[in-house]
Amino acid sequence: MGKPSIYKQNSQSYINVIKELHNIYIKSSYDLEKKLIWNAVVDVLRKKSEYETPRYISIKANEYFNQNNIKRITKHGDIHDINAQLKITLEHCNPINKLVERLLINGESISNVVQDNFTAIITKEEDKCLDTNFRRERPNGWEQAYKESGIEWTLYWRYWFYYF
Repeated sequence: MGKPSIYKQNSQSYINVIKELHNIYIKSSYDLEKKLIWNAVVDVLRKKSEYETPRYISIKANEYFNQNNIKRITKHGDIHDINAQLKITLEHCNPINKLVERLLINGESISNVVQDNFTAIITKEEDKCLDTNFRRERPNGWEQAYKESGIEWTLYWRYWFYYF
């Protein structure tokens, strides 16, 4: 058995790193430095979500699970571990760049931003529809963007079973 991943930490570890990056960002007056910090926060948020169970699943993705006898997707890496040809993907319900903007530009609390960093399992076909109009921005929230993209979703029972 290999060593445990350094990324499998609790949320507080990620919050601490983001807090430090946020403090450096506020103090910086250089554009390049701010851009590098922005990218670092993006990476931290992505890494955090890679090791968390998705909260939601689309109805089509759930049907695909049932048809193909897929038992478990608990984190991003599971999709690649099972089969690279799967017709499903893990999608950030709230675009990462918007989360970083809320934190670094709008001054929203770190805990709110981290709390809104969650994923859903959807089909690759649904992901293409979503990306057509809502890749970078979801002005009326992720639920409305999913609805307008024809994505019906439900709670992913593994997330809710694990966390509640």
